[in-house]
Amino acid sequence: MKLVRYVDGELRNIRFNGPTVSNFHAKDAADIEFQLLQAELLSGVWNAASARAQRLAEGQYISPLLISYGDIMRGILLGLGNDYDAALRLLEPNLHQMQVAGDRGTEALIGSVIAYALACSGRRVEASALVCPEYGTPGAMKMPLSFYSWAAEVFSCLALAELGSPQAARLRLATFAQRARGGQHTLLEALTLGFAARLGDQLVLPQLRSAARRCEGLVGQNLEALADAASAKDSPRLAAALDGMVEAGHLLMSVPSNNEFVASMEARDQRKLSRTVNGRKRASAPQNQQHDELQFEAIEQQPGWMRELTKREAQIAKMAITGKTNSEIAKFNGVSIRTVEGHLYQVYSKLQVRNRQELTALDRTSRRTAGLR
Repeated sequence: MKLVRYVDGELRNIRFNGPTVSNFHAKDAADIEFQLLQAELLSGVWNAASARAQRLAEGQYISPLLISYGDIMRGILLGLGNDYDAALRLLEPNLHQMQVAGDRGTEALIGSVIAYALACSGRRVEASALVCPEYGTPGAMKMPLSFYSWAAEVFSCLALAELGSPQAARLRLATFAQRARGGQHTLLEALTLGFAARLGDQLVLPQLRSAARRCEGLVGQNLEALADAASAKDSPRLAAALDGMVEAGHLLMSVPSNNEFVASMEARDQRKLSRTVNGRKRASAPQNQQHDELQFEAIEQQPGWMRELTKREAQIAKMAITGKTNSEIAKFNGVSIRTVEGHLYQVYSKLQVRNRQELTALDRTSRRTAGLR
């Protein structure tokens, strides 16, 4: 993660000084962003990974493949954040796309997340059809050990627990933890054992503590604290450890359903944890689901000029019209000021206006014509 932060800083410098770096292209930056996202996923820093995936999905780079990938990863991370309604909205169209493309590995991963979301929604028959078979059994995908195969297995197991088979889920998780240990993926091993303990397997707590100690970083420390608190049945320490997991984006570890950690906590600590989880879910919700001053109107209520622009261009134009500076727009979207200037240049060119004043005037005229306020 130190390396990720360093490379992020270098990328920002290159964006600010783009014209002076003649041999560095947008495709290079896009490839680097992709690798940074992989590092964040495997480091367990899922809140940072979610923010990066969202930027890619919104078209930070003009790459249809990267936009699609960002969209899928955003959906998976929303599932890990237990926002299964938002995950369903993002992933169901992508599942059909992967089925048509014949990408069975990605299809299996997306299907397992959707299975969990459907199980939580009470759609049991649909969920059962999408649960991935256990690794090594007939019909199972031979995916290499990675964040993706880990997520497919964990979501399938959580779906099984929601469908009334927690014992089968615990056995599958224990098997996958052994596979992760053999592949020397220490964090994936620790996380898998954490979910097994969450589903009530108290026998894995010593293994969880051992694996967590071998991890570096905050997630490993929180998992070790979680194992210690669960062994001691210490409610305040359990709440503190789960709070730490939530802050890193690991909300699924704190969901009350089929959760032995939460069930063993005192009511006061449960309420406190619930407030933390709900606050994090609101903060990580997709922008188009937030009800704030920057929310877009429904398509039928948009002024005509918006339909001439890409989603990202329309968003930035809207913010410019409301009086936001380039610096404020850049900070809100997590991009450089130069990127904002580039988007505004495209907006002005497409709409044949010269500046913000003319853009604002065009917006007012378009709204009056359409009868909008």
